[in-house]
Amino acid sequence: MNTRPKIVISSLDADRLDTLLGSVPDGTFPGKAELEAELARAEIVEPKKIPSTVVSMNSTVRFRVESSQEA
Repeated sequence: MNTRPKIVISSLDADRLDTLLGSVPDGTFPGKAELEAELARAEIVEPKKIPSTVVSMNSTVRFRVESSQEA
């Protein structure tokens, strides 16, 4: 049974992350292989097709903690 959540990222964010990961020498970024594996399983969509429930890079998000009504 797979318990990992679905990952959806925009093609723009995927390109940005790929460029960033390509610029980091092996052995200098702990978790690089794990991040690459997560990105490899991501569903990549065009920026205009990002679902409203997905936060993309360079976004601003407001949320409310329902149990406390804090914003």
